[in-house]
Amino acid sequence: MSRIVFVSSVLLLCAVVLSACGSPAPAAAPTAPASAATSAPARDARTPLAQPAQPTVPSIAPRAATPYASPTFSSILNFPAATAAATATRVQAAATAAPGAEAGPTAPGVATGIRSELKVEFVAQLSTAEEVDDLRLTLMRIPGILSVAGNELAITIVYDAGLILPNQIRARLASIGHPVKP
Repeated sequence: MSRIVFVSSVLLLCAVVLSACGSPAPAAAPTAPASAATSAPARDARTPLAQPAQPTVPSIAPRAATPYASPTFSSILNFPAATAAATATRVQAAATAAPGAEAGPTAPGVATGIRSELKVEFVAQLSTAEEVDDLRLTLMRIPGILSVAGNELAITIVYDAGLILPNQIRARLASIGHPVKP
């Protein structure tokens, strides 16, 4: 059975090959007659393929940097002119709202982007360095506190004065059981 299939497939293959060889060759493309001006032999003239349209990227106009209030990026982006103008506006508003009041950030809750430091000493020394780490994690959850570093005797707190004031930080430390010296 398999021998019959093999012989029939070979015969079919031979028939296909012979029919392909017996067909006339394709006609050559007509060539233009050679002119006396050109001495080069005429080439097979082919029609060039149309090039597809290439994708283009629209030009992007550069944007000017604009200041914005953000507690996360204010420390990275520093716009001195905008910060100075905002501070001057707050001081002027404080002077008109409460005459005789002390100048400074009067409305915590507005990020200024200016980093301030507060160094405080504990009334009672902390027991271990791990307690300092726990205190650091607790303080970092407070809006406006950017970083905390220190040891069992004292800590340095970096904060945004527009979001929290030093007396508020001292009060928070006292409320969580770590009073500090004035």
